[in-house]
Amino acid sequence: MKTIEVDDDVYYYLLGRTTDGQVSFSDLMRRAFGFDGGLWQRPGAGESLRQLARRELASIAREGAPPSDVEAWLRSPRFLAETTSLGRYMTLLTLLYEKHGDDFACILDLSGRKRRYFALSARELEDTGTSVFPRQIAGSPYWAVTNLETAKKRQVIESILRMLAYAGPDIRIAVSAI
Repeated sequence: MKTIEVDDDVYYYLLGRTTDGQVSFSDLMRRAFGFDGGLWQRPGAGESLRQLARRELASIAREGAPPSDVEAWLRSPRFLAETTSLGRYMTLLTLLYEKHGDDFACILDLSGRKRRYFALSARELEDTGTSVFPRQIAGSPYWAVTNLETAKKRQVIESILRMLAYAGPDIRIAVSAI
């Protein structure tokens, strides 16, 4: 067994993906890279793990440019520590509120056919549907419905980012991170 050093954010990301210590970091990394144990080969792809890692990083990092706010958020230990889609969804909402303050009020316009997704009180959300499980967005006056399916959470995040004028690449990586 070899020892490798990783940055804190990578460590917390891996730590957040373990379930009560039953899965090793090696197993998590094998899963993430699609590695089956063969010598540096990804199953069926013929692409080395090093090539895969370079391609993955290049897909979210623009050449020569500093990371965008969204990229920085998604790499932060605060975000990487979240293990559920709900946790990542709520953390991203918190980060967006912290960045946009008053402009974040645009979320109050988002709603489904029968229910609202955001409100200024839990009661307002409970009045629009059953089992909405409202939760306050940390540090903000806003409340969010939390029993949305992951696909719907992604749609809501995409809508918010578009309303706040984020670029397409930032929207894609944020949506895929939920």
